[in-house]
Amino acid sequence: MSEIETGKFIDVNEQWIQMLGYSLEENLGHTSKEIGIWDEPSDRDKAVELIKKDVHFKNLPIKFVTKSGEKRDAFWSAEIIFLYGKEVML
Repeated sequence: MSEIETGKFIDVNEQWIQMLGYSLEENLGHTSKEIGIWDEPSDRDKAVELIKKDVHFKNLPIKFVTKSGEKRDAFWSAEIIFLYGKEVML
């Protein structure tokens, strides 16, 4: 989960940690761009545009970069939820 406005992670699940190799502590309070998980950094901006327009997206083809530098193809799905008055990407 990340705040839409700031992009900062507020939580990640175990699958995310295993897939990318970053610990919970390495994620929390940081943005995905700071961590460097995007093969194409503009992909997060495109995802935010999609989610703001349609409130969700499903199976968006994306390429992530793991902590070890390996590139991983994935299909990403997300939606907007409101948590403590903030828009959050889940």
